Amino acid sequence: MTQYDIIGDVHGFASVLKRTLADLGYRCRGKTWFHAERTAVFVGDLIDRGPEVAETLQIVRRMVDGGHAQVVIGNHEFNLIAFHTPRPNEPGEFLRRRSERHRRQHRATLEQLTEAQLRDALDWFRGLPVALERDGFRVVHACWSAPHLEVLRRTLADGGGRFTEEVMVRLCRRGTAEFDAVQTVLKGPELSLPAGVQYSDADGNLRDTVRVRWFGPRPPRLRLRALSFPRNDRLPEMDVPPAAVPNVPCYTEDEPPVFFGHYWLPPGTPPHLQAPNVCCVDYSVAVGGPLAVYSHQCGSALDASRLWLKDSQNEAARRAPAALPGGLSSAGGTGP
Repeated sequence: MTQYDIIGDVHGFASVLKRTLADLGYRCRGKTWFHAERTAVFVGDLIDRGPEVAETLQIVRRMVDGGHAQVVIGNHEFNLIAFHTPRPNEPGEFLRRRSERHRRQHRATLEQLTEAQLRDALDWFRGLPVALERDGFRVVHACWSAPHLEVLRRTLADGGGRFTEEVMVRLCRRGTAEFDAVQTVLKGPELSLPAGVQYSDADGNLRDTVRVRWFGPRPPRLRLRALSFPRNDRLPEMDVPPAAVPNVPCYTEDEPPVFFGHYWLPPGTPPHLQAPNVCCVDYSVAVGGPLAVYSHQCGSALDASRLWLKDSQNEAARRAPAALPGGLSSAGGTGP
């Protein structure tokens, strides 16, 4: 059976990525990493945060060019395109405002890439797909929502399948179907919190919206903490009116397996599936967590024993009895 290794958000940690690829049985030949029998799939967010952004892009691009990997665009790549796309009729302004918060998010990338490398990277990002559907499974950065993906497909078709300047302007125009689509697919659905309620995100920014689950059965009584994803126990324990979530996608268990990143599962979180056919592979490598990989055999049901975590702080992968191809061990463990 064809096998794919779905790799979580790398965020510029090339050294961890190289150790991960080596542990999976990939080898580097002619500066390109490859495996004779398997293909790597990256869920986006290759850039920002880490100390080796340029090398990360070099590794992944060479793998893609050599036919050894596939990749979808993440919100960080999309944001960087917007950060460099002029805002129509506003000289000197860009679709993503150059605020200190936004500069801080992109700082590692902007400081580590030369101007030529940055231009080349942006051109590559413009041609990345927003989602993949291969051999009975799906990959997206944050949320698989068929209606929103169809909006993006039509919009990108107008740009020849690329995030052209004209396409970016449409996607960044608030209040439009295009804006809602790209926000949902690349950043995940969110709910507004009650007036006066805020919390700090992973970057220390205060937020008044919360990311919510878009998969698994939805109970009749919706509670804010349980609906949040990852579950956030700092939120008030309160009911969410059903009318507040009519546009939140609900990925059902009869749909194909789907893999995604983006959600910063807290370091120390045991590896698990979010639903029988849903797997998040972002375990927060950018803040000391592990780099996650799911080794998927096409045609087989998802199994948490095939999800393993490469510790970003030391050379050893977390081990458990279940064996993976190439002599690896999974981190094991299942959970809700």
